[in-house]
Amino acid sequence: TTPREYTLTQIVEILHVFEGILIYLTRQSNPESHRTQTVYPMKRQIGVPVLIALAVIVVVFVLQAAIPSAAVIEQPIAYNHNIHVEGEGLECIDCHAYSEILASATLPDLEVCLDCHDTDPLSEDSAEEAKLIAYIESGTEIPWQQVHKVPDHVYFSHRRHVVAGDLGCMDCHGDVGATTEPVTRPFFELTMEVCMDCHRERQVSNDCLACHR
Repeated sequence: TTPREYTLTQIVEILHVFEGILIYLTRQSNPESHRTQTVYPMKRQIGVPVLIALAVIVVVFVLQAAIPSAAVIEQPIAYNHNIHVEGEGLECIDCHAYSEILASATLPDLEVCLDCHDTDPLSEDSAEEAKLIAYIESGTEIPWQQVHKVPDHVYFSHRRHVVAGDLGCMDCHGDVGATTEPVTRPFFELTMEVCMDCHRERQVSNDCLACHR
């Protein structure tokens, strides 16, 4: 299962809860500073310092689970976008087809690469092109790893954003065409707050059913 990702607001709310717990425990450690002087059995058994330490440990575990890890996504081939875009004049849709006509864009399959490449290398001593040729010779699809994802409960249409919304690739993916190394993580974190802020700026509906169908 995919670990739950929390928003910054939710993380702040969690910290506020634990702040309240720590304030309560502090008051219990000095009952004369507070109205209540009730001595709880747990306090007598393990003491307030231990309770505070446990609360700190819980906070650490919550933050580790709440903050998404910046895991690096490794690609099977160290694809150089710059050579293909600026060097050869390719456009995004040449390899990522259907982004202007369908809800989902695509990762390039082997047939796309075969438009320019075959078993004869185009460059000298390129280890990455040698990997491509190996895929071509075996007829095996390249197992590209998807970098930009939205949760299953979110409906996202590339066509609607690119055509109707007039968004460019760089608006969401950054200047990928200038990169010489594979993209390893999203250009920015895809959260509901980010999407809603963009909708507000562009005066687009933020109705729940627009994205949650």
